[in-house]
Amino acid sequence: MRLGIPPAGFGGVKLLVLVALPLWGQASYGFKRVVVDANGPAWSTVYGMHVKAVGDLDGNGYPDPIVAASLVGGPLVWYAAPGWTKHTISTLGGWSTDAKVGDIDQDGDMDVVISSWYRPDSGLEWFENGGNGTTWTRHVIGTPRAHDLALVDLDGDGDLDIVARDQLGDGNKLQLWRQDSPLVWTRRTLTTGVPVGEGLAVGDMDQDQDIDVVIGGIWFENTQDIVAGPWMAHSYTATWTHPHAKVATADMNGDGRLDVALAPSEQAGQTYRISWFEAPANPLSPNWTEHVIDPATDGVMHSLQVRDFDRDGDLDVLTAEMHQSGNPDEIRLYLHHPEQPQGAKWTRHVIGSNGGHNLQVADFDGDGYDDFFGPNWAETSVVDVWINQFRLDFNGDDHIDALDIEVLAACGTGPSIPYDIGALPAGCTVVPDAQGYIPPDLDRDGDVDSVDFAALQRELSPYDETNERPRR
Repeated sequence: MRLGIPPAGFGGVKLLVLVALPLWGQASYGFKRVVVDANGPAWSTVYGMHVKAVGDLDGNGYPDPIVAASLVGGPLVWYAAPGWTKHTISTLGGWSTDAKVGDIDQDGDMDVVISSWYRPDSGLEWFENGGNGTTWTRHVIGTPRAHDLALVDLDGDGDLDIVARDQLGDGNKLQLWRQDSPLVWTRRTLTTGVPVGEGLAVGDMDQDQDIDVVIGGIWFENTQDIVAGPWMAHSYTATWTHPHAKVATADMNGDGRLDVALAPSEQAGQTYRISWFEAPANPLSPNWTEHVIDPATDGVMHSLQVRDFDRDGDLDVLTAEMHQSGNPDEIRLYLHHPEQPQGAKWTRHVIGSNGGHNLQVADFDGDGYDDFFGPNWAETSVVDVWINQFRLDFNGDDHIDALDIEVLAACGTGPSIPYDIGALPAGCTVVPDAQGYIPPDLDRDGDVDSVDFAALQRELSPYDETNERPRR
């Protein structure tokens, strides 16, 4: 939502405030689905595209989506953005849920860290990029296998280390891998304070210039000594009791401190909530204030990304139901409206009904807006990317429809007009976004753009198909 524009359904705020529930907007397709590969890794009842990751593997400046098969003998592949040429890294198959991209050997290109799961040699491994993403060498890191991964410099020595966790009953340990060299790793296992469950994130929670580890309800304090350090466990909430959670760290309220967001990631048939927890001045304090985003949601929201998707200056939340939920499997965007009263701060918008798993966020088309991808791990072999279209929401009502074409038609016809609200054509009423740009300046070069409206109609056509109607 852009500044100065009330959210969709604003008239219902009074009732919603009385019952203290979030304000849900109408279904909104703020993203356009693009099929990258109709024949991605095959799936069965158990096996599918468990792994999703993202990184610039060919060094062209565009992040690339990465998927991997859990079926033994299936491929680990990546698609070169923006043209989506398919490349294969390995055909060993049998991989788990998570993978991370980073320059392990510090040679200037991005490598891939992943966990085998369904193979006899299950455990962590990394694939060395030969320079442009077309040649790869496999290296074994060690066991045990992992469901969740983080790739980060824990000890401040300039190279990347690994945090890993299994899931459910086997998730009661954190594995810390110190990189001694790209081919030599030392493991530390944490058990004290680690409950059963899944999910992890990282961030400097105590602002002491090193990276800490966060799971559902607890964060672990890093002293930069990965192998021998104490890794003290600190509880930040006693109100969150669901053991299986997707975890994200972000400064939700702009106070300079990292907060924690949680969504229930397992299991089918359960209902829980999505919340964020506000970090106090002293992060060692327990019982951080909980802010509920969605009070009742399916328990299989195996995705959680926090970004400013609509670029209005505050952070939003992206999540999705896995295929185990009852149909339809929703991909959901929760837009944040911090200026609204309690109970109306979040609007839920349904992006798609084909669900998702382990959603990954990146700007795939280079327009400055965050896109995402993450197809469901079963019941599909289609790899798709969702391209952010909020730049086309010219009237700032959180909907992309015929009203936006009317605004652009009034503001963008004729020769380019220097950026000056007072000099815009009669009938052009627009509001600058949080960065001070007016919506009709598509390329953000300081003037109003002339547009091929037939092309714009085609761009907007997916939204017309949702049967949305302009609101007068």
